[in-house]
Amino acid sequence: PILWFHREGCTGAGLFDSGEVPRMKVAGRQKVREASPEEFDGDSDEEDNEQFYQIGSSLQPNFGYPQGTGQFVRFAKFDIREEICMKVGGFKHGTVLVDIGDRQVVVVGVKLDDERRPALFMHVEENHGAGIFQRLRSIRHTFRIVGSRVMKECKPDDAIFLDRVPIPAEVEELARKLQLNFGYPCGAGDSVEYEEFDVRDHVCMAVGGFKHGQVVRDSEGNTSVVIGVRRPRTNGDPTLWFHMDGKLGAGVFPRYHIYKHSLKGFGSREVVQLLPNDPMFRARKKGNKDPHTDMLPMWRKLVEGSDSSDSPASNESANECDIEFDFTFQYPQGKVGT
Repeated sequence: PILWFHREGCTGAGLFDSGEVPRMKVAGRQKVREASPEEFDGDSDEEDNEQFYQIGSSLQPNFGYPQGTGQFVRFAKFDIREEICMKVGGFKHGTVLVDIGDRQVVVVGVKLDDERRPALFMHVEENHGAGIFQRLRSIRHTFRIVGSRVMKECKPDDAIFLDRVPIPAEVEELARKLQLNFGYPCGAGDSVEYEEFDVRDHVCMAVGGFKHGQVVRDSEGNTSVVIGVRRPRTNGDPTLWFHMDGKLGAGVFPRYHIYKHSLKGFGSREVVQLLPNDPMFRARKKGNKDPHTDMLPMWRKLVEGSDSSDSPASNESANECDIEFDFTFQYPQGKVGT
């Protein structure tokens, strides 16, 4: 037996890799709507090929908007004419909807998808750009119309499409006077390095919008704690560093000027300061290829807290399964990560 999950933004339930489940944190509980077999009889998205070809060949994409549901988006143009949006997806440009996960969704417009078929693109509130819902016509009845909105058109040179943006003069002035006195391990891969940070509140807020020790969560559910500000070795701009749960050390988020809009603070956490002579770093100086190996269990307890699932008793019970299952709850099945 395997526990199935429905990740927000996906159209059905699926499985996570075994290594991902232990790193999950409970964030709350929500009501799950049961599906019915009638929702999956046939494929209502499969319109007549000739009609779809005619719609695709007659598109007038002239409304610029970000496309992409992840951190990296690209500039795209959409056809926002009412008759086109209604024929393809059943909703008008600018319509504000609420999906079954209580997320706000705004209708953008129509463009060709990766299979060169016209598709209605919509912007889910926590995403950076517009994307598509698979089998939209099958699940269209699950959306609630709550209003309408005037959509702001984008240009190719807007900040959201840039890898970096110039920092304000006041931030650059702060960067010249950084007080690097808080030691912490850096590195999101297999090894860590000792680095020092400025953890003063006004510096962290000016550079990244969050304070040292603040806990944040992104739109995909990843939880991180704010460490402080320093200049990355590969980039001269002062940057706010975070330690994501499950990682060995702190790191930076690419295109943070975009990514930060998906972060929401929900508390604070004490951050453990380390010194340069900490065993974690001394082992590296002695030539140990994996200096973090012996320190990893202890360090993870410090940054994530103890987990009762690590005890032998809980492992034994996890291997035993004498549960009688009742397969009466129906739900759409799909891949978690798509």
